[in-house]
Amino acid sequence: MVITGYRDGGVAFSRSQIRMTTSRDPVSAPIFYRDVPLMPSAGVNGVVSPLAPTAIHLISLAAARYYQAGEPYGAERYAHLRQLPLLLGRRKDVSAWDIDGPANDKGLYALVPVQKHMTIQGKDMVHWNPAGDIGKTRVGFMSQVSPDGRYVLSTFAGPSLKLLESYYVTNFMDYRFLQVFFPRAGVLAWYDRGTGVRTPLPGADDPKYVQTDGVWSPDGKYIVFARAEARDPRPPGQGKATHALDANETQIQYDLYRVPFTKAKAALRSRLPAPRTTG
Repeated sequence: MVITGYRDGGVAFSRSQIRMTTSRDPVSAPIFYRDVPLMPSAGVNGVVSPLAPTAIHLISLAAARYYQAGEPYGAERYAHLRQLPLLLGRRKDVSAWDIDGPANDKGLYALVPVQKHMTIQGKDMVHWNPAGDIGKTRVGFMSQVSPDGRYVLSTFAGPSLKLLESYYVTNFMDYRFLQVFFPRAGVLAWYDRGTGVRTPLPGADDPKYVQTDGVWSPDGKYIVFARAEARDPRPPGQGKATHALDANETQIQYDLYRVPFTKAKAALRSRLPAPRTTG
């Protein structure tokens, strides 16, 4: 793939290229997903919603599917779930679920042992919102369970931000590219299932930045996350974006960083190098 930069007038002034290949190795991995209808609808004030208010009930009927990668197309199976939450992590013996509700509570998280029949109960729940500010702040975003199953890593915006100020989101009427969404503020923290204590992650806890989407190394010794300067999601005077890649979209650029997972001392953050290109 060749990427060329042009100045005004159509004059090329930079060029870079990258070669991508697809591995022939089989994936042989299970994929669990759900089918949710996309029916964008514009309200009376012009704000677009992914689903019309009259069709909200279809979410509860969304089909959960299970597909084994490598099998023929159409070989997916149905999973029978009630009150379908969002699966945000799984080890071979524990599954992690992000549960929005009740009352739009973005602070409920569940850890359930993997078995043929699973039921999420109160004893399985982690409450990211102990202060009770339900529906006001985004907490517990893109949580990930550690390889040993003891810790949970997540992004927290903090009580100083209202829910709609912690991320940028815009919906469009074109269902093929329905939404642009990204967090614009937040710090990483880890939760100890043994003690019930949540602790900011050293090296990823600066409120001047957004630190998000943390993932564990296979041995659990390091955490890689995305980091960018915190941005105003809707600066004064900015127009409304009406389609993907609209010039009125708030711009943000993340870099990847790595920190050692340590509870004893402050971690040293190291920036990962950008992908190498030639040309």
